[in-house]
Amino acid sequence: MTITEIENLSELEVQKMASEDLNIKGFSCYLVDLGEYFGYSIMVFKNNHQIKYANDYALHHPGKTNEECKAWYLERMPNKLFTEEEICEPLKSADDYRAKSDFLTNLYGLQVDYISHFHCWKTEEERQKLLEETKGMYDNPVCFAWMYDKEFVEKHIKLWKTLKEREAHAMENFDYCKSAFLYEMFNHEYGINWQADWDVLSCFCRIEYKDEGTSEYLARTNFSDMQKKAYLAAKSEYFEKTKEW
Repeated sequence: MTITEIENLSELEVQKMASEDLNIKGFSCYLVDLGEYFGYSIMVFKNNHQIKYANDYALHHPGKTNEECKAWYLERMPNKLFTEEEICEPLKSADDYRAKSDFLTNLYGLQVDYISHFHCWKTEEERQKLLEETKGMYDNPVCFAWMYDKEFVEKHIKLWKTLKEREAHAMENFDYCKSAFLYEMFNHEYGINWQADWDVLSCFCRIEYKDEGTSEYLARTNFSDMQKKAYLAAKSEYFEKTKEW
């Protein structure tokens, strides 16, 4: 099967193929052998919709046996899928925030029918058709889609706002701030990036690009003194960790 064929499988079809089914945080997860290329994989469903971007395939884990793949899936899925109650809990770390943010933006919305904002049209007729199809639907800015279920969209937006409130509270902690800044420094290759401070700081606040140093950039942020110190500490740790690269 191709990836398109796999992602178009219904839950009933997957149930018939599965060797084992698991309930992980309210999501139905099926262990299924998808054949030569994708192998022993895990497929995720909620509300009879495939949460296709949560799936994991043996293709990504060469050399692992079926049992080793299963162990990997069982270890990783609880850090990929979340209950609504977990979204509302205080954040444990910057990694916790990123995992929950990814869940809300890329996975949570897949449990209902939607039309993506990222829709390309080639003609005016196609554009008008899209406008007609989305008429009466509700815009969901969290996952960039139009949806039919107003209550679901409102709940999704509320969960996102709650997560952002938890993040704002966590950013009052020095260690949390430092780890969040350090992650983005590695993510943006801080040491070889000509606009490194702007790229990293733009992940946390809106700031105009200028050709200036770290201290000047920090002076234009809305960061507290503690957050500025955490940024400088993250910068020092970044260069300490990469000095022998």
